[in-house]
Amino acid sequence: MNSNIILITFLVLFALAAANELKSHKPARNHKIYEDCMKESGASVAQLEALKKGDFNSIDNKAKCFLKCLEDNKGILTNGMPNEAGIRKKIHAPPAGNGVSKDLLAKCNGLKGADECDTAYQIYKCFMQEKVPLI
Repeated sequence: MNSNIILITFLVLFALAAANELKSHKPARNHKIYEDCMKESGASVAQLEALKKGDFNSIDNKAKCFLKCLEDNKGILTNGMPNEAGIRKKIHAPPAGNGVSKDLLAKCNGLKGADECDTAYQIYKCFMQEKVPLI
């Protein structure tokens, strides 16, 4: 009986350790994506802070291209176009859509910018203005 308790305790601790290990990789992966997109786009930290706060007054093309890179990597955009399944997953919208989420998806996904970077920015801005964090 004692060996069963020890075995069960070991299995529970192993499962908890494995779950914690999986959780710890996600922030590291996200951090790498952010770093890579900053390097690729040349966006400044100040611009990214403005985006995060929803301050869209002085966003330049580098910040827009940062968003494109990030949205591509997170499955929000595919080939410069909104990926509805990726967006639904990110904002936790039901697959069939309903009420506000269906209207919001139609509104934000229908936006088109001057180029792919601007499209990524327009989509991000739309969701942020509706208080739905996309990234």
